[in-house]
Amino acid sequence: GIIFALVLLYASYGIVRDSTAILIDTVPKGINLSDIDRDLLEIESVIGTHHIHARVVASNITTFSGHLIVKDPEKSEQVLVKAKELLDEKYKFTLSTIQIESEKLAETDFKRLEYKKENR
Repeated sequence: GIIFALVLLYASYGIVRDSTAILIDTVPKGINLSDIDRDLLEIESVIGTHHIHARVVASNITTFSGHLIVKDPEKSEQVLVKAKELLDEKYKFTLSTIQIESEKLAETDFKRLEYKKENR
């Protein structure tokens, strides 16, 4: 009985590890949020980012969410298309949710941190 319990415990380790990662909302393996932030800031007209999150929803589903502050709100759709392509192609996210904000309407944390491309 003890041997069977040990074998069962050993076999279930991967399932418990993956389930725990999902429950505690960890960043997916192989994803570095700093790299994503840097790449998003390289998009023309993007001057800042905030609320950047990556999550594992299931073993084969990863999601991204974040806010991009743009200098020229008229270029919002172009920025959104480029960001979506980057997140889909380079980082292989299954689902991405991106909020575009103008500098004037950026949330308080962006203004407080002065998290702008020019200051990096």
